[in-house]
Amino acid sequence: MDDGCFKIDEYETFSKPDLKRFLRDIEDDYSNVVQLVLKNPDRRRIVRSVSWFAEKFTEWQESGDPIFCIGNYKGIDEAVGPMRFSKEMETPPYGELILQGYHGCCLRHPEYMLARDLSLSYNLFLDTENQIKAMQCKDLRSDIFGAACENSISLGRLVFITCYNLIESFISGLLLEAKMNGSLTQKKSSNLEKIQMKPLRRRFHEIPHALTGESITSQFAETEIEEFFGDLKCHRDAFVHCIPGKDPDNRGNIRELYFHDVQKPKVDRVVALTIKLISKVWKLTHNSDTPRWLPKRDKDGRFVQTNLKLFPPHND
Repeated sequence: MDDGCFKIDEYETFSKPDLKRFLRDIEDDYSNVVQLVLKNPDRRRIVRSVSWFAEKFTEWQESGDPIFCIGNYKGIDEAVGPMRFSKEMETPPYGELILQGYHGCCLRHPEYMLARDLSLSYNLFLDTENQIKAMQCKDLRSDIFGAACENSISLGRLVFITCYNLIESFISGLLLEAKMNGSLTQKKSSNLEKIQMKPLRRRFHEIPHALTGESITSQFAETEIEEFFGDLKCHRDAFVHCIPGKDPDNRGNIRELYFHDVQKPKVDRVVALTIKLISKVWKLTHNSDTPRWLPKRDKDGRFVQTNLKLFPPHND
């Protein structure tokens, strides 16, 4: 059979000896390929994986969609064992293995995607700031200068929101990972469930402490915790829940003032503290310096491996 993409031999025409040799070749080919996918598979795991992969392939074909979720990592690990890529990246049990047509697979989880959002938005923010600096020596009445200033403000707000979303997802992910891996007692799990919707600052303290037995406050200067969950978070709250006008909210903050205050030092600071908070907590919970999904920064402050850059428009 030949559908234009794949050619399948007419097995009925094979002699019995030829068919046996052909099946042995297929088994050898499958064994070679699956060892590139699974981590150190033995013969039993290889045999067990055949029907599982065949079932998932059928589900993918029947879905009619080139983008297909194979399942979460915990389910895959239980079905066929650990994947080889687990040596190069974190594999949270709730991470989803996504088949991307003929472009391979990816492991998708919110922390990775939000870290990507952060690196992209912050790099673009720095680009706009550099444009503003370059134009300050020129005609400040230029429409381009005004647009660059507005772009910087918009991107600064986006960076702030993304930082706190990333911390939210990170802390919640630690709890979900512990629950899925069965490392929490029923009592401890029940107690943590009760604070799931509590303020982020409380969850940031209590969830890592419940998982490690160590206090978060021992890892940071108290001023850093107070700054991130105090003044800087007031900016985030104003961006997410804006209240126009000069009347103070129930905490005495005038949100519109925070909403318009998007200066570069504050944006730089919230990014630096987000990275530090995640790295310190990760060190406590995973005994390594930083998660590999958290992008590295270059000497100029930009995140590396973000393949997009803003340039000012040309004046024709």
